[in-house]
Amino acid sequence: MVYDEMLRKYRADGVVHVPQVLPPEWVARLAAATDVALASSPDDAEMYEGTRSAPLSYGELQPWKRLEAFREAVHEGSLARLAAGLMGSESARFYYDQLLVKEPGSVRRTPWHQDIPYWKVAGDQICSIWLALDPIPGRAALEFVLGSHIWGEHNPQHFMDASPYARTGLAALPDIESDRAAYDILAYDLAPGDALIFHGAIVHGAPPADQSGRRRAWSTRWLGDDAVFADKPGERAFPADETGLVHGQAYAGPDYPLIHGRA
Repeated sequence: MVYDEMLRKYRADGVVHVPQVLPPEWVARLAAATDVALASSPDDAEMYEGTRSAPLSYGELQPWKRLEAFREAVHEGSLARLAAGLMGSESARFYYDQLLVKEPGSVRRTPWHQDIPYWKVAGDQICSIWLALDPIPGRAALEFVLGSHIWGEHNPQHFMDASPYARTGLAALPDIESDRAAYDILAYDLAPGDALIFHGAIVHGAPPADQSGRRRAWSTRWLGDDAVFADKPGERAFPADETGLVHGQAYAGPDYPLIHGRA
């Protein structure tokens, strides 16, 4: 599944586009489950634009815990094997998943950010698999600052109002949007079933949805051999229970199943 050119691009750029990581029947099932999620959104789902009854920009953490399609796709194993191969890891442990939906009419940009600073995790073998469930042109897809996964961690910000997280001790990201020409920014045209697989420290963001279509995506996050729980200072976003987790030790427990390899 993992080829030399994919590995080279992942290591050099921090992101790689992989066509058709799941077969069409899986993609159709996940797309249908996404619509079920929208129609039955939990209280903690985030409506970045619009209303609960008519969201224009929607985010939900941990849909795998309430909808069977996502849970089965996590345990099916293909995504875990792909994550392990690109991370250079013998194992791939599931961290969490997230639904991200933008509808035509969305005008809100997802701000530039890195993922790892939001999380209580440390290590190099940490990645996301961002799976397109609709045709998504590059003008509406995630954008990446190539090579930025080696910049070190920068302060997160809240997606709702762009306010910085408090007391993390991290410096702010550069203002990339105001000086785009200074950075090597790349986006990909995506077909349903295509994935963007990217390092947890790469800087990325997203424009509003393309006005001609929806942008449904399911993102799974994966931990490799060197990823450990890190009790970082200040405000952090953390999607699941910390019970039993010890600073500097690997994640374990039912919230973080080992899908590929051995403990």
